[in-house]
Amino acid sequence: MTRYLEDLRKHLQKQKMSPSDIDEIISDFTGLLEEAIEEGLDPKDLINQFGDPKKVAEELKQDTSETPLLDAISFQDWYRPEEGYDVSIHLLNEDIEVSLHDQPTIEVILMSAKDMKHYDIKFENNKLDIQRQKNLSAWSFIIRREPKVRLLLKLPSLIGASTFFLKNVSGDMHFRDVDVKHLNIQTTNGDFDLKRSVLDSYKHHSVNGDLELTDVETRRADVSTVSGDIQIEKAKITGDLNLHTVNGDVKLEEIQTESLDFHTVNGDLKGKEVYPKMLKFASINGDFKLKNKVLSDIKVIKQSTINGDLKISH
Repeated sequence: MTRYLEDLRKHLQKQKMSPSDIDEIISDFTGLLEEAIEEGLDPKDLINQFGDPKKVAEELKQDTSETPLLDAISFQDWYRPEEGYDVSIHLLNEDIEVSLHDQPTIEVILMSAKDMKHYDIKFENNKLDIQRQKNLSAWSFIIRREPKVRLLLKLPSLIGASTFFLKNVSGDMHFRDVDVKHLNIQTTNGDFDLKRSVLDSYKHHSVNGDLELTDVETRRADVSTVSGDIQIEKAKITGDLNLHTVNGDVKLEEIQTESLDFHTVNGDLKGKEVYPKMLKFASINGDFKLKNKVLSDIKVIKQSTINGDLKISH
């Protein structure tokens, strides 16, 4: 797998593609191969579907040189949920936008999907289920850089959801004003941002994607990332805020929480106007720095670090 990615990068460079485009393509391939392994597929079979790295690079160069196609609706439907409905989404490379509207229905729109046979969309037993079929031809289709597919999901503002589970590989995700009790996000390379939302619990795991939360209220938030950065602003967390990173940095501003647990290897945390009652900090090289205007009693109940520093100033 590593050899294939190295060869692909070399041929992309020979096509004189920009470094940013090359990095994005390699990131997409890496994410899809990792996801294939998790799904029980043989990465060798997937690589065979992709084809010779030289030909793939030539096709990708042609794709990026062509004029982008305008978004077109490939699928649109409405479903009438009852209070406490559930949402489950499993996609691979689609961008996703979730917002509210003043209708009593869930509206689902797929933009620029070339072939709807790759998607299963259904609403049964008060649950919306959207899945991308995970067969080898579908994986190969995605990596060929066809026009980006977008999922637009509009939820009813007067009917709240119980659970919302989303798993995506490389697409970016934007959530606005969502009314969900339990939100669970899993992504490999895609960025995620959540704004103006009230939740009971929030769970997020990412490998490389960045995370941004703004004006969010929740009882509990559990966020883990490998390389992606985390930014949280104007959040009220009545219970625990757990942040675990390997290399990703964390930026916090205007945060109220009962307890803050930051566990990292190399990532740094910088905060302004962050007021936890209890603090746990564990790191290898990462630093933890808070700067608050108001003097408050922050109880450090655990501190473990090798080279990292813990500093709280006023």
